[in-house]
Amino acid sequence: MFESIRALCGGKPIIINSAYRSPEHNRKIGGARHSQHVQGRALDLNPPKGMTVQGFYDLIRDNHRELGVNGIGRYKTFVHVDIRETPDDRLVVWNGNGIKDSGTDA
Repeated sequence: MFESIRALCGGKPIIINSAYRSPEHNRKIGGARHSQHVQGRALDLNPPKGMTVQGFYDLIRDNHRELGVNGIGRYKTFVHVDIRETPDDRLVVWNGNGIKDSGTDA
């Protein structure tokens, strides 16, 4: 999924802020209780240089099926993407504040 997102952004470098988290670390930083990070299914990504968080989010959301993204959250400085299992490849979407989301167990 990550390399497909990077290719969609023209191969520009993308910084990964967070990937797998141990349950202890996830609790320590205030992550969601059932975080996809703890299951190794999620990445928090900074947009590539020259792209806003909103533009990066929109690009991924518009292409989520081709990218294999089933969960996406927009935060102030990064975008969360994950490959959770969803019925009919439904996209789970939210906006978050800080590190913790605002209403879903992402």
